[in-house]
Amino acid sequence: MDSPIFAGGLEDEIGHDTQYASSESHLQQDDDQQQGWVSWAWSFVPAIVGNDDEEGDSAGTDDEAATDQQKSPTVKDPVVSIGFYCTKATVTFKLTEMQAESSYYSPQKVKSKEIIRWEQEGTTVEVLMRGGPFFDCQIGFVGCQALCLKGIMGIKDFEENMNRSDAEAYFFSCGENLCTKGMTYLTNSLFDYRSSENNGVRADFILDAAAHKEMYTEIAGMQRFGAFYMDYLYTMESTGGKGCGNQAEMSSVKVEDLGSVQEMSTKSLIVGPLSLRLDSSAVHRIMKMIACALEHEYEPYSKSKQDFVDGTQAMPNSEEISILDEYIPTRITSFTILKCTITVPMAEFNLLCHLLPIIMGQKSSGSFLSTTSLQSLRPLPCIRILVDKIVLEHSLPMYAEQLVQTVSSLNQPSDNLLHYCYAHCYLKIFGFQAGLSSLDMNGSYSSPASVVPPFSTAVYGKMLQLPKCCHFPECS
Repeated sequence: MDSPIFAGGLEDEIGHDTQYASSESHLQQDDDQQQGWVSWAWSFVPAIVGNDDEEGDSAGTDDEAATDQQKSPTVKDPVVSIGFYCTKATVTFKLTEMQAESSYYSPQKVKSKEIIRWEQEGTTVEVLMRGGPFFDCQIGFVGCQALCLKGIMGIKDFEENMNRSDAEAYFFSCGENLCTKGMTYLTNSLFDYRSSENNGVRADFILDAAAHKEMYTEIAGMQRFGAFYMDYLYTMESTGGKGCGNQAEMSSVKVEDLGSVQEMSTKSLIVGPLSLRLDSSAVHRIMKMIACALEHEYEPYSKSKQDFVDGTQAMPNSEEISILDEYIPTRITSFTILKCTITVPMAEFNLLCHLLPIIMGQKSSGSFLSTTSLQSLRPLPCIRILVDKIVLEHSLPMYAEQLVQTVSSLNQPSDNLLHYCYAHCYLKIFGFQAGLSSLDMNGSYSSPASVVPPFSTAVYGKMLQLPKCCHFPECS
């Protein structure tokens, strides 16, 4: 990994008369209760930031201190901004195997061979948070590409004696080159000479959800990065006059409390113009990596939860149902791909039937592969698929279990409540077309002959959340 750059910023919005709350009063919950990692980490922020202003204001008379104690100042959470920046990163994937020596008593040696290299430029990870009610994380990079290295499973397709060009080794590319794009990934960071901090101006952070969405759009993300941009935003606003609790308190939220707290979670992922070529060399390596990833001995990261019906839940009254009908916390995910080009050439080696057992981990003598002469076929027929834009949107309620149980207890639930008991998925495809082409000796493609003319389509589907918990007629 080359040229890693770190940056961090901290903005203190507490006035001179405001004091930080202690770690115990900030959490306001028993140790026995479940605590989220965000709340746990945030409890250390007051101690890290310090309270210099508090010490400076402590020199006063006893009458002034008594007056201050009678007031109830509002403690504001400090704004924390953290950034990580990397100019260039390279990751090499290798296949390893145990190789025994000729002697019985000799130890086994680990033999590794490079198969794929991933190159990435202009990486940015930025986090902005203020207590539990606001959290934003943005990740992006300018360009990336993947290429085949040497040989795999006995096929020496990219060894030095094969005399294949470097362009043939690259099977995936996305975004732009950092030399062409420039240092846009450092925009508004401490390494940008145009940023507010570097010009003696206090940074103005956007902590409002509506203003954040207007500022950080799909166009703005692609202009700054070009290959990949992700924006995760979580907000929690109180509408009932009470302060917003932390994330640990919201983990055990009740239906009657949803009306006083408005939560929203949005995740936007955007992939810039990409090109993928699924030739024989790339397919062999991708299938082998998938087989290695699925062959593991550790426990799965997540297990499916069994539907649980709480029979002791109290029936909500009409006022609580009315408040719940006005706003339901939702988790929204949007995934967008711009200008996608996929090339599927004819099988160049036609050895998948012999390689498939090796890919799945079975032993092979390798006599067939060692005696097979591999020659590149040119021109090589292929199918080229071009798509202008692909959009996948997914939405589901944050607290599906409580919501479904509450709606099931109603005789005539509203259409809005029934709508949020489902997970909704929208797939939109714009400008899809396919054609036949060929790859020549110079590595360029001929003009494609259209097979599928350009068209656009959309697909919608929905799935009921926790079907074992619901009892309303629409779920039957």
